Amino acid sequence: MKLCFSPTTIQGDIYALVYHFQQRLEAGADIDMVVGIDDVEQYKSTPIQQVMPLTVPLWERGNRRFLSDVKSFGPDFFFVDNHLPKKRVFENLVYLWHGFGWKELRAEIEFSKAHKRLSKLLGGVQDANPNFIHQCYGQFEREHRIEASRIHPDNCRVVGMLYADMLLNPPVQRNEIARFYPFKSNDRPTVMLGFTWGFGPVFQHWEADEPELMNRLLRYLAEREVNVILRMHDRFRYERPYLQLLEGIAEQYGNVFLKYKDVERDNLFDVLMSDVIVSNFSGLIVCAYFTGAASIHLHPCGTQEIEHPLYRKRRMKSVLEKGVTYQWKMPPEQNGGLLAATEKELFECLDAALDDPACCRQRSADFVEKYLETSGMFGASLQQSCCARFEDYLTQWQQNGAKPA
Repeated sequence: MKLCFSPTTIQGDIYALVYHFQQRLEAGADIDMVVGIDDVEQYKSTPIQQVMPLTVPLWERGNRRFLSDVKSFGPDFFFVDNHLPKKRVFENLVYLWHGFGWKELRAEIEFSKAHKRLSKLLGGVQDANPNFIHQCYGQFEREHRIEASRIHPDNCRVVGMLYADMLLNPPVQRNEIARFYPFKSNDRPTVMLGFTWGFGPVFQHWEADEPELMNRLLRYLAEREVNVILRMHDRFRYERPYLQLLEGIAEQYGNVFLKYKDVERDNLFDVLMSDVIVSNFSGLIVCAYFTGAASIHLHPCGTQEIEHPLYRKRRMKSVLEKGVTYQWKMPPEQNGGLLAATEKELFECLDAALDDPACCRQRSADFVEKYLETSGMFGASLQQSCCARFEDYLTQWQQNGAKPA
């Protein structure tokens, strides 16, 4: 079975599946695989590559010969996230998402270009297609993909959260990765602030002054004597003044490690180091449901009843797409942890989470059981990994020449 991975970012579900297949390859399985990565040399210097190295061939995804080389390789399965290749160089296409999320563009906007590209590549996926599947985290999301994303039921496969395998059974321990964090003491609790960029600045829609609240937040965490991982999206997503604001505030405190996704691509180590994860509904926060960490969800719009805006990066500035609104896959109130929509609620949640980092575990377990039901659960023995179950499915598909029912 020949496999080729070509993600925009190698992390989360895609990384878990790559690592799984690499282990299977090392164990003697009949697998051949290559991984396309942007800036291979930079990736080789990352902490995760030093501790858990990918030993399979790493190909430069931006190389103009990449797709030609992939075609020569002849993969049975080509794995992508939200960026599709310009031409068909594979037998079957597997669409893996970046993570389970709450926010999503209306289908006619989000998937309009994707459907056009998929029509050219594969003849479309709104009808049953023998060469395509879209990963679904559970039955709830499968129904959403069918109804909202307009993908044919035969093309939607419940896989579970592949990344959960690593979160439930970590391949490394904190003491093995602590050296990559510049904290004075690793005995302190660690809070990760992991923010998505899609709503603009984190507190833009709250009834609060962004610099003042961000500063108050980091000052509070310093007073509570906790380590802070401030994990932001790619640097290019933000305007320069906002970057300067973040960097200036972070430098005031010796307990803050500011990271950007395009430089520090991996998030596994950050997740494993964290006792509390705070996010404005980035899919990253779902990781806490599997590690047992407390999770605090910041409502992107605070208490305001407004259309949920989508920001695009144009000419180095964040520009609001006025004709586009977000469709919530589920209400923000429906989550596996704590929810804050005001400053008062934010600090009450932080007090609760730091006083008892296990405070969200039952709520997280209930959420996983309902929405990510095939993914395993914190505190329970893993019967069969999601990756192993998915490998079985792909193997049957490849051997039989058709998708299993």
